[in-house]
Amino acid sequence: MRLGHDTSAIVALCPWLLADGENLYPGGFYRLGIGCAASGAMGRVDEAIASLVGNTLIMLAHLEAGRRVAAEEMVI
Repeated sequence: MRLGHDTSAIVALCPWLLADGENLYPGGFYRLGIGCAASGAMGRVDEAIASLVGNTLIMLAHLEAGRRVAAEEMVI
């Protein structure tokens, strides 16, 4: 979340931005201010799982926003 990108993009494109103690393998998802990570499988599998969780959260937020619009509850 600190860098605003999935961990695979950071590792592939600009690994010099990683801080001491961070890892050179994927596993983190970041999109639209939502970040999550998974660990326990292989790096790319971890990132795919994190992506599923993150995209599910975004979908649920969209559904809730649609419900509020339909109910004319426009103020957050």
